[in-house]
Amino acid sequence: MNTKDSSIQSQRTASSWDRYRPMIQQQLQSLYGLVLQDHELPSLRQAVEHRLGYLQINSISQYFDLLNSNHSQEWRELVNVVTINHTFFFRNQPQFTVLENTVLPELIRQKKKISPYKKPTLTIWSAGCSTGEEPYSIAMLLSKCLNLEDWHIEILATDISEQALSLARQGTYSSNAVGSLDRTYSIPFFKPINDDPSHFLIHEDIKRMVRFDYLNLIDSPFPQQIDIIFCRNVMIYFDTSSIQNIIKRFEQSLSNPGYLFIGHSESLHGLSHDLHLCHDQEGIFYQNTAPHSAPGRELVQQRIHQRPKRHLVAIPAKPLQSESPRPLAQQLQDINSAYHQKDYPRALRLSQQTRQDYPDVCEPLYYMAQIYLNQRDFDLTSQSLHQLLKQYPMYAPGYYLKGILALEQRDLEQAKTYLKKAVYIQHEFPMAYFSLGLVYSQNNEADAAIRAYRNTLKILMQQDDFEREVEHSGGFTHETLISICHNSIERLKVHYEACHIHA
Repeated sequence: MNTKDSSIQSQRTASSWDRYRPMIQQQLQSLYGLVLQDHELPSLRQAVEHRLGYLQINSISQYFDLLNSNHSQEWRELVNVVTINHTFFFRNQPQFTVLENTVLPELIRQKKKISPYKKPTLTIWSAGCSTGEEPYSIAMLLSKCLNLEDWHIEILATDISEQALSLARQGTYSSNAVGSLDRTYSIPFFKPINDDPSHFLIHEDIKRMVRFDYLNLIDSPFPQQIDIIFCRNVMIYFDTSSIQNIIKRFEQSLSNPGYLFIGHSESLHGLSHDLHLCHDQEGIFYQNTAPHSAPGRELVQQRIHQRPKRHLVAIPAKPLQSESPRPLAQQLQDINSAYHQKDYPRALRLSQQTRQDYPDVCEPLYYMAQIYLNQRDFDLTSQSLHQLLKQYPMYAPGYYLKGILALEQRDLEQAKTYLKKAVYIQHEFPMAYFSLGLVYSQNNEADAAIRAYRNTLKILMQQDDFEREVEHSGGFTHETLISICHNSIERLKVHYEACHIHA
């Protein structure tokens, strides 16, 4: 094929892709709830081209016909390629800490009270289990905390990727994945593979505790009478309507009491549900019964009452009547509405337009970085923050977001550096102080963590409206964050005072 023919063929392929891409994208959302953002479309195209080559199909139109044939399993095969499985053992350690020290003891007490003369059953569901690190982490923790002979343990692990499930069932992991584990887990629960020293196999006793199965959160039946649901870093791929449906179905699946763990960057803010937000030892989770009183909660209990659910509605943009841009306040309101509705493609487009209309304003760049971080695209987050702080070197929220990015990447020293710079620039910045408290706590610096939480309280208590959302918090109200800070301080004081007694 000569250069001219190659150019014509390339143009035809691009035209064909532009024609079928929206339909494929829409079907992935309809069938599986996958909302692919604009920056993910090149990956979708690579996935389609991969399947074309594997199936030896010459055109996208033929492939689209195959996708929509009556008995085709090709949608699942495409999902296997599209789905990005990024996870590791004991991801978000504070949640596993609160599982071990708070949730499990309460469940054990309840179940032994109900069934004093027979083996109680503990049922846990890892929804969106990827390649198995999460459910195996849960199994290892239970093996460490419980006498398994006294319990019926059921761990269900589900995903929409058959490829990920196949890898999970094998239970084989790289030396890097196993090497990052505490020796408490890596030594008793893994063994090296004789003919492949770079990989380890998880112990058969742990594998037997987990049942892997295919489940589509959009339309598959949900299991019932579940004590604990883990669904972390999964809902970031769904639109608001799908998330609302999933949360209501999770509520129906949970036992009483039942617990829900979601991702660190996810929030149920703006959704209709009857779950109660709980916090202990830096781990945030939800419970379907009213939580027991905890130290410090009495200080804000009188302000906690049932409130109407608030739903953010995107304001449709009006066509411009002239060349003058729309008012900045209105543009930022539109971006904020799209962002809270998780309509990230629209929020990005609006941010880019506002950036063009008002090049000297920093908020659009900040929104873009925040969206990329929520989508866990750390490279684009870093690029956006670099551009933001290059142009606005004294913009405190930019350093705050760099601190959160470093925290997500488990670089506590970098997180500490950026969060300190944020509060140096903007002293009245509650979420920066609060995040510093989390960093210090994870780094076993109890006294510094207490000071950070007290600084957070000092700022929050200056507000008259405790129902108001804390800026940059992702949905926490003042009353909720105040309660969390008091609980954290009371817990840390015990550790801090004990250290000084034995010093």
